[in-house]
Amino acid sequence: MKRILRISLIAGLFVSNFTYASSISFLTKSPEELNIYLGKTFLITFDCPIAKVCVGDSKIALARALSEKEILIKGRSPGISNLIIWYKDKKPPSLYNIKVEIDPAQIKEVESLIKKLVPESHVQLIPAGSELLLEGYVTSIEDMHRVVQIVGAYFEETDKKQDSEEEKGKSSTTINISAGGEGRVWTESAEGQLEENVNCTVAIRNNLVVLKGYFQVQLDVKIAEVSRSGIKKMGLNFLNNSKWWSIGISDMGGASAELGTRKYYMKATGTPSSYSMDSTVTGQLSIASPFGDAINVLVHSLKGDSLAILSLLKGQGLARLLASPTLIAMSGQQATFTVGGEIPVPVTDKDGNTTIQYKEYGIILRFTPYVIRKDTITLVVEPEVSGPDWGLGTASGGVAVPGITTRKVKTTLQLKDGQTFVIAGLLKEKSHMSTRKVPLLGDVPLVGTLFTQKEFQSEETELVVVVTPHLVRPLNPQEVSELPGDLIPQDVNDLSFFLMNTPEIEVPKYLGEIGFSR
Repeated sequence: MKRILRISLIAGLFVSNFTYASSISFLTKSPEELNIYLGKTFLITFDCPIAKVCVGDSKIALARALSEKEILIKGRSPGISNLIIWYKDKKPPSLYNIKVEIDPAQIKEVESLIKKLVPESHVQLIPAGSELLLEGYVTSIEDMHRVVQIVGAYFEETDKKQDSEEEKGKSSTTINISAGGEGRVWTESAEGQLEENVNCTVAIRNNLVVLKGYFQVQLDVKIAEVSRSGIKKMGLNFLNNSKWWSIGISDMGGASAELGTRKYYMKATGTPSSYSMDSTVTGQLSIASPFGDAINVLVHSLKGDSLAILSLLKGQGLARLLASPTLIAMSGQQATFTVGGEIPVPVTDKDGNTTIQYKEYGIILRFTPYVIRKDTITLVVEPEVSGPDWGLGTASGGVAVPGITTRKVKTTLQLKDGQTFVIAGLLKEKSHMSTRKVPLLGDVPLVGTLFTQKEFQSEETELVVVVTPHLVRPLNPQEVSELPGDLIPQDVNDLSFFLMNTPEIEVPKYLGEIGFSR
């Protein structure tokens, strides 16, 4: 009996090993290759009924059973996966390697459309695994965005985070084919899930596209403080209340005005209307000022023939130029200009320890340029003017610390190369009292008030910021003009100077690339 049992066990082990060996031999044999283009379908027809289909990675390809003998494969995302098919008649399963790639004809179509809509660019599409690389150059950031939009119209970009959450735990998909359910698909999760339309996605990478052109921006800024009180004292107060006057400011030693028809919009209806200026001065008028360092104010009446130019000298205290910086920055990079100082402020913590912290004051200018076209610049400008004010001060740790008055603004502008924009309206008002009295008599009690005069004065100033951007490029050494003193003889000996009259001239050489050009 034991011998019969031993023979049965050996026979069972032999059969199981044979079955295991046959499955191993199936898995080790070479699978068939199946190439599918992204977004397209491939139909596989079989001679015998299918029992089950399994796709290794459902993010790469999806399978759909049309009948018991037909399987439809659709490429969903570029990549490599596999497909296993089991049959109902116990036939050995079939194994396929699926490779999903982008159709070269579609790539050529996208490249030709980019060349047509963005003619100044040169961009090529390079498939790399599950990503689509964009290589080449464009001439502006706006063209870069247009290229990405064109590519996105053909390929939906992959959201890796969303895919990882949705596909977590179900990277493979198995389809069970029902006996009488031709045209129906059953999955392990839900009925009819794979019958829905599935978007084809690809990861778009444009980090190989470079910007070609001049993307260094030079910003010419003038920050001036104009005394509004001084202008009022000169009899120009009517400019603040009358809508029939226009005023322009220039600091280049001259002023110009173009006279013609003034257009405006009605507030009630919003329809455009116009008003012709009743003036005998036509065309473009240019007036030169004899004061080169003055701020010129051009005043023109829209009703009559009143045209005047006023030179407000800085020495009169009506205006003063606070700063005139010139900054250069790459597109997308911030440049900073600071003129001022720091005020030490003692700070006491909860343990009673005193430390010194410094607060900045002065003229601070920050700007960030963005070159969106070859001649259009978007600027983020942040000018700030601050100063100490003892009237707002306090005492900290027994030390008097002044307060800080600040006037700052942050704005975004879009200008052409060489255009100018003026930022104004930052007002400051300061009041003070002055006392004048007759010597000796003004100090007598009671009677001294008759010989004393008190005057309250209010000073109002306005901060004006003039911004002008330019697209610039570095100059090569041979493009730099001579600087003052370059052609002056450096080493002159007595023989050459007195007898030969041909002094030896040694011009210094430039080191590296210097200077900028518009």
